[in-house]
Amino acid sequence: MRGRKTLDAQALLATVDGDKEFLRRLVDLFFESCPGYLSEMRDSIARGHREGFCKAAHALKGGLGALHADASFDPALQMERIGREGNLAEAGQLQTVLEQELELLRPALTDLAERGAG
Repeated sequence: MRGRKTLDAQALLATVDGDKEFLRRLVDLFFESCPGYLSEMRDSIARGHREGFCKAAHALKGGLGALHADASFDPALQMERIGREGNLAEAGQLQTVLEQELELLRPALTDLAERGAG
């Protein structure tokens, strides 16, 4: 999945109209909700529950899109498609890719939020 930027910081700052406090709240909210989405996707894969998987993947994809997290958005979008198609067997490996991208995203978002908040 490498090749796309982890984070389009300029686009994100433009989205929040430069409001650093709002950006900080968005980042905090995303990282509070992200573990729940990932857990729901893992559990749904294990149970073969397509609907729960799709809902969690869709919500996570939406948050990533709002944050202009390009590299993480792509696997989340693919996961949502896989869920809609009902082929959850492919989702486990893709979730690993997504989680790796999220690990790269966390410091980028945190840094951006902290740089501007001070």
